[in-house]
Amino acid sequence: QVAHGLRAAQRAGVIHRDIKPSNLMLGEDGVIKIADFGLAKPLDGDSAITQEGALVGSPYYMAPEQAVADAIDHRADMYAMGASFYHLLCGAPPFEGPRPMAVVAKHLSEPPEPLARRAPHVSRPLAKVVERLLEKKPEDRYESYDALLADLERAAPRTRAPAPVATRAFA
Repeated sequence: QVAHGLRAAQRAGVIHRDIKPSNLMLGEDGVIKIADFGLAKPLDGDSAITQEGALVGSPYYMAPEQAVADAIDHRADMYAMGASFYHLLCGAPPFEGPRPMAVVAKHLSEPPEPLARRAPHVSRPLAKVVERLLEKKPEDRYESYDALLADLERAAPRTRAPAPVATRAFA
């Protein structure tokens, strides 16, 4: 649902720039809403939104290119989504530190601990998706939300039809 929402934002010409667990709200209807577009930026590069070179976003979830105030696109939101998913799956963000800039430095230079070690309950296909979202270089992440959604669909657990009654009774 988050990827669908961010794809819609991108299609509307917006980068959120502050995706984090506290901005992902679960509605009573079971649908996740993306909240707080206060730091959002139009894709057309309207620099009046923030001061040129200003650091915006949440250090625990910030894409490396956003941390150094490079030009960003939808893949910065993908990184933040990956960091948020990592946190939700592990119970902690991918990087922690005593100060915000220490956390940002880790986003720039350190790989996150693999999900297989930190959250062994996570399926390998889902872990691969999250790890790809957390690639340091934007070009190593998904090119599009459609490609991401396709991999998320493949990583989704499959439900199986219950066994016939006779089989269950025999078991």
